Amino acid sequence: MPRELLDIQWRLDVPLASRRQGTALEDPPQYTVCLVTVDSDSDETNEEWITCDYETLVNMTKTLQESLKALRTTQYRRLNRLVK
Repeated sequence: MPRELLDIQWRLDVPLASRRQGTALEDPPQYTVCLVTVDSDSDETNEEWITCDYETLVNMTKTLQESLKALRTTQYRRLNRLVK
């Protein structure tokens, strides 16, 4: 079931004020990301919500970029032709 990415939406949630002490360290900023995908066979859309901190978001971005780079290699193209 191949899926294609349709849209990415994100927002940054930052605690602005609190009556507790040390809130900045206890409640770090969080990123909320919505990935909207579509199933290319049935045209069914799906939303995946992810909440993470900055470091996790950077790691996910690096991993996705490395995966996309691997898809462009000749080894992947050869393997893809054999599987089809």
